[in-house]
Amino acid sequence: MPIFLRSLAISGAVLIATAIQAQQPQLPIAVKAIAGSKSGPVATKVLQNALAQSGSFKMVNNPAGIPSAEAVLTASGMDGKLLGADGKAIFKREYGRGNFELNALQFADDITLTLTSKPGIATSQIVFVVNRQNRRSLYFCDYDGRNARPMISDSESCVAPAISNDGKLVAYSSLNRGIGNLMLRNLASGKTEKLNESPIFYGQSAWSPDGKSLAIAMATVPEKNADLYLINMRGRRVAKELLESSVSESHPTWSPDGKSIVYTAPVGSNQTGLFMVKAEGASPKPTSLQTGFANSSTPDWSPDGNRIAFVTTDPRGKKSVCVSYPKGNGKTQRLAAGFDPVWGANSRHLIYSTGSELRRLDIATGKSMTLVKGVGAISEPDWTR
Repeated sequence: MPIFLRSLAISGAVLIATAIQAQQPQLPIAVKAIAGSKSGPVATKVLQNALAQSGSFKMVNNPAGIPSAEAVLTASGMDGKLLGADGKAIFKREYGRGNFELNALQFADDITLTLTSKPGIATSQIVFVVNRQNRRSLYFCDYDGRNARPMISDSESCVAPAISNDGKLVAYSSLNRGIGNLMLRNLASGKTEKLNESPIFYGQSAWSPDGKSLAIAMATVPEKNADLYLINMRGRRVAKELLESSVSESHPTWSPDGKSIVYTAPVGSNQTGLFMVKAEGASPKPTSLQTGFANSSTPDWSPDGNRIAFVTTDPRGKKSVCVSYPKGNGKTQRLAAGFDPVWGANSRHLIYSTGSELRRLDIATGKSMTLVKGVGAISEPDWTR
């Protein structure tokens, strides 16, 4: 698998002419200073920043006539309250996630979901591959690029991470000189287990929306072509070989309803395309997705089902992040120079790599920001939903 090459400053270095969806007006919201502790000012800034980075809100100082958020830090955590424009409480909740920052981020996500009906991204986690001196390691960071740190200390190369939607499990390939195993790591306990029965050349995984299955493009030893498999995560076993062909399939991604899987496969000499196969049923027959862009690869289906992000490579090897519309309700567009795109839970933000940087793009505004840089060559990000 190829490996290519923190600031929160907004950059215009992406190739976006216009936003790809009609930009919705930002909702005005007031955030009152969080009281109860000397950490209150920092918690207030965390909450304001998370709401602002969602893209859905405009911070307003005067709470009169608009929704407002207020909270108090307590010995056990934080008490948060969202008030409507009429001043009446929309919800009151107690937060005890371990520290004031996590509590403020969860409060932000609850506000976002309540007022926009879209999931927030403030509590999400991103996993990605860092290549330094030809050693590939798995790293984590927060939604805004903070707290970038190694996930695991391993003497072997770790690649192709797939993090479960709840952020509790990560599947990845651990390779030694190109041969290795498909691993599953419990992030809370640190326990790691092997999922394959025989050695593999590599395995690229994708979690089903319900978290019960893994779709895996896996090449076993001595077979070098990768085929699509399904692993039942309850029994930790290969349930079936979903698709076997004379070419290698790669980069599976599930439809939000869990019924279909889109993947990459060769379509000619040095060319790849996007194909779809049903997740259930005998003798599945893949169907080509007509994106209008040649040499397409690495798809990722948005959680709302409306878009598929993918990468197209021109004859000079230049890679661009694009989006297509599986329901035929939009025109395929090129968004930015980069590769390995992954959607956030809100189907509004995309993360992708430029090689040396991990970036996040707001497709409603066309604004892109650097999340992580300076750690090495970055690739293969995945994002909790």
